[in-house]
Amino acid sequence: MYNLKHPVIFPYFAAPEEDIAFRVNHQCYFCGEWKPCFMVFPLLHSGCMTCLLEDAFGFDHDSEWGYLTEDGFTRDYRTYQLPPAGFAPHAFQSLRRTPPFAAWHDATWLVHCNDFMHYTGRKVLRDFLEEGGSLLGAKELFIQQTWMERLSESADVIWDRLLGHPETTTDHWDIRYYAFTCTHCGIVRGYFDFP
Repeated sequence: MYNLKHPVIFPYFAAPEEDIAFRVNHQCYFCGEWKPCFMVFPLLHSGCMTCLLEDAFGFDHDSEWGYLTEDGFTRDYRTYQLPPAGFAPHAFQSLRRTPPFAAWHDATWLVHCNDFMHYTGRKVLRDFLEEGGSLLGAKELFIQQTWMERLSESADVIWDRLLGHPETTTDHWDIRYYAFTCTHCGIVRGYFDFP
């Protein structure tokens, strides 16, 4: 079992530890010690918590504004906007120190109020029902909170299809919904992907 055993709260990561992707017990490429590590892509090395905090490495992240690497934002196969002038410069380094969350496909960091949002974990149908107060309220929340840039169908059509699937229960969906909260204004956003 991987255990961070470290009091650090990662910048932009407010989800349970089990949501951290690419954790392994391995020899750290940077300091040579055998301990819990993160896999570092695209280097294909492992790096420990101590070396992460000492800036020996960082994580590349996909975001709404581009693909963040140690060299800054690069553009990939999607159309991205450049970060606005008011975007906090420390945010780039803070996100680079934040481990990625486990996702079926590309883990994409959402943004709001000129900053990266905090990843708060995965949601299931029960979460939307509790927050929305009813099935209709849950659907409205889903539609309101879902980042739609990647989707070819509307969120309401996808919601109806998900509820009609025989395996859908309040605790199980055939999707993963990744939730984020803006620490500046409190807005909740998210997106989902399929296996």
